[in-house]
Amino acid sequence: MKKLSLSVLLLIGGVVYYSVGAPPLLTFGNDLGLHTTLFSALFAMLLLTLFSIYQTLSRYITSDIHKLSFGNGDFAYRVLVSFTITLILSAAVIGLILQQDKQHGVMLIFILMAFFTLPSTLFTLYFGKKANDSLRESRYEVIRRLGHAAEFKDNETALHIIRMSFYTKILANKLKMSKEWQELIFTAAPMHDIGKIGVPDAILNKKGKLTAEEWVIMRKHPQFGADIIGHHNSTLLKMARDIAIAHHEKWDGTGYPNQLSGNDIPLASRVVAIADVFDALTSERHYKKAWAFEEAVAYIVAESGQHFDPDIVRAFTKSIPEFKVIHHRYSDKIDH
Repeated sequence: MKKLSLSVLLLIGGVVYYSVGAPPLLTFGNDLGLHTTLFSALFAMLLLTLFSIYQTLSRYITSDIHKLSFGNGDFAYRVLVSFTITLILSAAVIGLILQQDKQHGVMLIFILMAFFTLPSTLFTLYFGKKANDSLRESRYEVIRRLGHAAEFKDNETALHIIRMSFYTKILANKLKMSKEWQELIFTAAPMHDIGKIGVPDAILNKKGKLTAEEWVIMRKHPQFGADIIGHHNSTLLKMARDIAIAHHEKWDGTGYPNQLSGNDIPLASRVVAIADVFDALTSERHYKKAWAFEEAVAYIVAESGQHFDPDIVRAFTKSIPEFKVIHHRYSDKIDH
């Protein structure tokens, strides 16, 4: 069926081409006094120009041609059909122009190509960017939703990941990180506790102290998170994995799961560590009261060089006004 449809399209192309009175392709060089290579290049350039326009437009229109060339079927077949349709358009354009004026037709084709190439390129870049932005936003939304899924397993609230995400972005800004890096950590931070999905509810929601055996299981959640996210080429997912597996590591090497220390701990994980602990301290839960804002600040400062990276603690002390705004804007309402 695929071969038949391609054959029909090629037949249509031939009929269109010769019906407009254009001379046979093999005689173009002789009829026009042009070198065959020049004409071949001309034809190929027009073909590729129209192909680019068609490929772009076909993503944003719903028609039988769109369904034929981008519907079900293998990729090679869809490209062949698209290219054949473009071949028909190219043949028709060249045929009509050369039928009217063989002497000046080539120059007119060049002018038309120049006229269409720039707009089509800009059009392709514009909609390509829109498609990429849409894909990126969808991916970010999936990550945010997965972050929320982890919170449902724990006693945290959805506002916890909102606050700590803003905290990480504020700290990244104070550390003079690039705007792109700030957005990456803002988006990746909600995945920090995704591994808690793998921890039994009886342990996560236990009101009393955990036993030694329960702590062994609880401390596996960073590795669970890293396994859930997996290994990817995506910069965002790489950062999310780093955060998931290392946000409980400590600057002095006494953290878990791998007892990393100092700069061996990924920077994003060191930033999230402060944001996460600060928000946990200042947030009220059914099983504990919130610390006063100033008490939490004093704790973070006291842990500089032990739990936390001293450079990030210094950035934190410069960020206190912004932290206060986020803390009040997204405060939890706990029912007693």
